[in-house]
Amino acid sequence: MTRGTRIPLPHITVWLSAARHGNLEKMVMLKDMGHTDYNTAFMYAAQAGQLAAMKLLMEWGASDYDGALAGAASFGKLETMEFLKDLGATDYEYALNCAYEDDQPAAAELLETWINNY
Repeated sequence: MTRGTRIPLPHITVWLSAARHGNLEKMVMLKDMGHTDYNTAFMYAAQAGQLAAMKLLMEWGASDYDGALAGAASFGKLETMEFLKDLGATDYEYALNCAYEDDQPAAAELLETWINNY
């Protein structure tokens, strides 16, 4: 390799797949290679209920709790939804729409409870 030649980053799907599957070692390696789209990876981890991956991404700066709540609701990840609520997610209406759209009745019921008690 000639001097000044940049090594290309692995495709973004590798980064997002590592988050979705909770592969923390691969996430660290890819971060060290330059991947920094923490909020998108955070949403992918939320969709899969990968709390450890979410916590790591938060250490790196992920902070889109409402986007992640919508993702978790779309996949019926109730524990993840509770986690995000505790972090400060508040866009229950949008998450409720996502839960209905993706046929997640348990997630919708939980969100309706939060909305009624908000």
